[in-house]
Amino acid sequence: MTALPIDPQRTALLALDFLTPILEHYASNKFAAGDHATKVCAAARGTQCLIGHVTPTIMVDHSRPTAESVDFYEPMRPVADEARFTKPGVGAFEGTGVESWLRRSARDTLVIMGVATSGTVLSTVRYGFDKGFRMIVVSDACADMDSQVHEILTHEVDTASWIGLWKMAELMTTDEIGGHLTR
Repeated sequence: MTALPIDPQRTALLALDFLTPILEHYASNKFAAGDHATKVCAAARGTQCLIGHVTPTIMVDHSRPTAESVDFYEPMRPVADEARFTKPGVGAFEGTGVESWLRRSARDTLVIMGVATSGTVLSTVRYGFDKGFRMIVVSDACADMDSQVHEILTHEVDTASWIGLWKMAELMTTDEIGGHLTR
């Protein structure tokens, strides 16, 4: 299937939970997803695409990070004009202001990458899909504690199931999305 064009002026990139402790705890491929996400972020920064970083209100160790103490995976640290949101739950939408930020900015296409695929990525994609956004998941810029679960969500196509991300989102690799963002 040929992917539809991506208009950076109508697109927002959401980087979900790219914090060092989360990558260390939840990513089966450790920092490979973070490295792919860094490339996608770099490509988006050179366009009119908005970038938002969404992190949890409560960390793996049940601590509550402050804005200053958030331990971003260093290559993914937000730059000055990028939005930052904290989420009280699993997905990026509920209780964060993400949806109003997107609507105010006239963005209807979301590029999603994050850790974990079965948690924040799946939850965010389902909510965004239900709200009418075009959802794109950068599969190699996502990771999960269980690599088999990640593979099922991003690659296994079972037409009788609603579990796969492919039902609600276009799936692309870092190289594919990078090519679309730079057109």
